[in-house]
Amino acid sequence: MKTRSLFLVALSFALLLGCKDKGEDTKPQENPISTFVKGTDVTSEQFNNGRWEVGIYFSASVPGKITQVGAKMPEVGTYTVTLWDAADQSVLRQKAVEVDAPEKLVLIPIDPLEITDATKKYVVSINNLSMGVAKKYYVHKKGTTDFMPFVQGSILFHSEGERIVPNNSTASVFPVTMKKNFVIGIPEITFVPN
Repeated sequence: MKTRSLFLVALSFALLLGCKDKGEDTKPQENPISTFVKGTDVTSEQFNNGRWEVGIYFSASVPGKITQVGAKMPEVGTYTVTLWDAADQSVLRQKAVEVDAPEKLVLIPIDPLEITDATKKYVVSINNLSMGVAKKYYVHKKGTTDFMPFVQGSILFHSEGERIVPNNSTASVFPVTMKKNFVIGIPEITFVPN
C-alpha cells in the first residue's frame, strides 16, 4: 500500500510538472529592422554627412508589446533612440543606447508599450549625434527602387523618415521627411506578439 501511495504521489507530481497553462506559450521576440538588413538582397553603405534624426514608420499586424529599443551603428558612441506616436509626434519612450563596439546591436529594456491597434503608426528613430558629434550611420537599400511598404514578421514598414538636427541642438526631432527606398540608422525595437 505504501509503495502504491508513493507511486501515485510521484505520478501526480510528474503530471503537474508536465502540465502547461495555455497562456504560457511564448512567442519569439522580433527585431524586424535587424532581420531586414540581414537580407541577401539588401546593400549597405556608411555615411557621415551631417546631423540627422533617422527612423522607420511602422505598425504591427497583431497585438503585442514593444519591450526594448536599441541601435546598431558603425561607430562607438551613446545614441538617443526614440519611439514616437506618428499621428501626434509625441515621444512614447526614449533611451540613451551605448554602442560599445562598431557593428554591434545593443538593445535596452523599456517600460513595455502595448500595441493593440493594427492601424496605428509609430516611428522608431535614432539621432546620429554622440556627445554632440555627428557619427557615421548606415544606409540600407534594395536596388534603386522603392521597396516600402513591406512586412517583416509582425511589423509592417511604411516608410523611412529623416530630419536634420539643428546646429544649436542635440535634442531628438521628429523625422518628418519620408522616403520609401532606404532604411537609415539603424534604430531597432523588440516586438513580442501576444
